[in-house]
Amino acid sequence: MGLICILALSVSLDSLSIGMAYAVKRVRIPWSTRVLIGVMNITLTALAAYAGHQLEQWVSIWWFGLIGGCILIGIGAKTLWNAIGEKRTKNYDKDFSCSIEPAEGIVLAISLALDSMCAALGIHSSGPVVYVFPVLTGTISVVLLSVGIHLCKKICRGLWQLNGIAGCVLIVVGVLRLVFC
Repeated sequence: MGLICILALSVSLDSLSIGMAYAVKRVRIPWSTRVLIGVMNITLTALAAYAGHQLEQWVSIWWFGLIGGCILIGIGAKTLWNAIGEKRTKNYDKDFSCSIEPAEGIVLAISLALDSMCAALGIHSSGPVVYVFPVLTGTISVVLLSVGIHLCKKICRGLWQLNGIAGCVLIVVGVLRLVFC
């Protein structure tokens, strides 16, 4: 269960940086949009876990362990690369209202859920605890998005490195998955 919690936190850290980036730009993300992001994250991640479970009927557990480890390493490498590289935030505020309304937040929700979905596919064979994973990622995503918004109003510089730490954690979890699959 502890590994599932660490993994959920690691794949959700993008939400912290998104919250901070939009706070710097003075773009609001209302609670209705944050809740939508959480619900979509839970739903999409649960669907990915279910898809992984269904695919297990045709693919051996060993292959899923190998593929899952590679997925986690890939997500970690991408997260680490984004943390090291130049920070550019996609503009989800399409109507330039300085507020991301729920309709605009759908695309943001999908992009924030992608890492969780991939991780759910990769860890689906971890037993019943994997069904807690979607709830954790959705909840943590909303909390970190809110923390990022409020934190950036106080102190903004130097916190982008948290995504680098998350990337390293994901790589280590992926390697452990490969070693023990």
